[in-house]
Amino acid sequence: MRSRAFGLGALTLPRASDIAVVKTPGSYTAPTLPERTEGHPIGEIHLINLDLSVDRLRKFWIRNSDLSGVVRVSAIDGRQVDKRKLIDDRIIKDDLTYLPGSLGCSLSHIRLWQKAVSENRPITVLEDDAICSLRFQERAGDILSKLPPDWDIIHWGFDHASKFLWIDLVFANAKLEFYEKKWGGKETDLQSDETPRTPVKIRHSFGTYGYSLSPKGARALLEFCLPLRKRFIPFPGTGIVIEDICIDCAMCGIYPSMEAFACIPPLVLHDVQQISDRIERDDAMTIQPSIVNRMC
Repeated sequence: MRSRAFGLGALTLPRASDIAVVKTPGSYTAPTLPERTEGHPIGEIHLINLDLSVDRLRKFWIRNSDLSGVVRVSAIDGRQVDKRKLIDDRIIKDDLTYLPGSLGCSLSHIRLWQKAVSENRPITVLEDDAICSLRFQERAGDILSKLPPDWDIIHWGFDHASKFLWIDLVFANAKLEFYEKKWGGKETDLQSDETPRTPVKIRHSFGTYGYSLSPKGARALLEFCLPLRKRFIPFPGTGIVIEDICIDCAMCGIYPSMEAFACIPPLVLHDVQQISDRIERDDAMTIQPSIVNRMC
């Protein structure tokens, strides 16, 4: 697999002056740039990986050896960030309760969203525990061609173990509940599976280990998510409210207003056998969004 490093700076990129102008908390103004259409429809693949996680990177390369043009991005270690600077730059508020691993994970994704806006072209983001189907780029490009021209984001995989997926079926919204995982521990079954995939519009989804994002979608996420802060995210019409404890929780709050999709069945799974770097840095605590009021 061909890869190249992409350095964005330890914590300098999240500054508003580097990529965009944050006028007020929660408000984001992106630069106006000419449209760029060259390259693959899903854009460059960016792999988020901590510098210390050499073994995870090795496993990713072994499992996804047919991917090409992968850009490795050094993940941000949330234990080493300058929170006062992030507050001054309006990236976070001082009431943010993200634990270190969740903060580093969130910032790693945010700076890639800023890159998509800065370069005005789509990007694809993978975390280093992602397991992609064979011919991922070809198949993802085919699925992307089925989306409306103003698409924002498509998740190639999503957390389905002990979780749900909330979707928009046009005539009604629905909640999918998953059971009897068929690919658990058998990632090669996913990689060789040729079942036709379908993009389905989503309202709420957890997991950030594999997705493609348009510049318009990146702008929308930045506008809604920044500054990261203590808050609760409602799921309208469900009676569910979750605590925002990591970036995928915050993202759930904007999906209903976006052209947001998930690929079903997924083209990407994540290795549930590997210990999460995020959770390790969150003091090895398994953190799930707390539900304030849930009506099933």
